[in-house]
Amino acid sequence: MKDGNQGPTLEDAKRLAQSGEARKLLALLQQGDPEGLRQVMEQAERGNFQQAGQILSGLMASPEAKALAEKLRRGSNG
Repeated sequence: MKDGNQGPTLEDAKRLAQSGEARKLLALLQQGDPEGLRQVMEQAERGNFQQAGQILSGLMASPEAKALAEKLRRGSNG
């Protein structure tokens, strides 16, 4: 359960990751640049989150990806 001082819980993250928008975004990224997405995952597994974020930012350049990410942001704040 969340209180005023904590961010999203692991359960919140799981629910968000399983949403329709998250699945669409993942499919879009896999289709657009599977190698780039693999690099994001590899860097994240190594704990290089800044590098993973930089790569992911480049992958998120399309208008469709931006729109899906915005839907996810709004959904996670609701």
